[in-house]
Amino acid sequence: MGLFWIVVVLVTTFLSCSDNSSATTTSKVTDPTFTSNYQLFTESGQSGTHKRMLRTYESPENEDRVNPGTVMGAIKSSSSKLTETAKMNIWLLAKASGEYVLKSLQLGGNLQAVLKNKKLETLFEYVEKFNNGKPQSQQISVVGSLRTHYGDSAVMKALASARQVDETKDVAAKLETELFKGWIQKQDSVDFAFLTLKIHDEGSAVLRIQKIEILENYITFLNAKTSKNENLVDALMLGYGGDRNLLLSLGMAKHDVLVGKKATELETAVLFEKVDRQRRVLQIKDGVTPVLSSEYLNKLERYISKLRATYKNNDVSLTRVLATKYGDERVAKSLVAAKYVEETKD
Repeated sequence: MGLFWIVVVLVTTFLSCSDNSSATTTSKVTDPTFTSNYQLFTESGQSGTHKRMLRTYESPENEDRVNPGTVMGAIKSSSSKLTETAKMNIWLLAKASGEYVLKSLQLGGNLQAVLKNKKLETLFEYVEKFNNGKPQSQQISVVGSLRTHYGDSAVMKALASARQVDETKDVAAKLETELFKGWIQKQDSVDFAFLTLKIHDEGSAVLRIQKIEILENYITFLNAKTSKNENLVDALMLGYGGDRNLLLSLGMAKHDVLVGKKATELETAVLFEKVDRQRRVLQIKDGVTPVLSSEYLNKLERYISKLRATYKNNDVSLTRVLATKYGDERVAKSLVAAKYVEETKD
């Protein structure tokens, strides 16, 4: 007997038992409508509409997938009560793609509303059961299903916003983790993540900073899971083609009440990098003592003062730059020693 008819018989038997045990119930449950030509390939497989015909005869080449929509149609006459458990089992037996299940849940087109919808937990449950025992290369994800259905751009925007809302921050964290695991599995670089998030092209200053926070989280995740030592400032400067456009972008976000603090922190980090670059231009050796004792120290301090005035950022100072790079304790000891040397000269 082909897999299709095995599924039909099993589900019909299950539902018949359910009907017998609830014969006194007069309430009616409306069957969900399933379209039989949905894509059934998982996200990790080939894309496109599923067009393979299922064979009903015994053959070593029989397909191992069943169209859930076809099964639903076959059992419709047997029962009008299809439980959530039965639907889940049908999807699993048919090895339905995450996008198919997502479409079946009929969550609508508003992604912000989708992330708040409790039905999304059904998709998380399905993905967990589907992936059980499968190698990583054959696994699917909720975020992958959303990206396939709604598109990368829409999902990245929704994810960036959802992280800031109490009602959706937990589901956003789960989706973010799925996203990062997928990127690492495919060995996607930080530059790839920058482009996927479309940070440079984002018109909203708020979303731009929120997307940068996702990139920052990915760098932390990547460095923890691998031997890499990626840096957010370097990634942003590469993505923006230099510090000029990056600082311009951050400057526009500094005055927004929602992301102003984060934008200022990022701007400060970029300016610190500019100071360190100037140190190298002045050929001042790396280290607290070489900097403080350099004959070019005054030039470096004038450069820092100019940056502070230009960008109206009082966090930029020689002491802060050194402390960030070398640590507070080390800088404090060096400053005390330098002051002692100056006093002994007098």
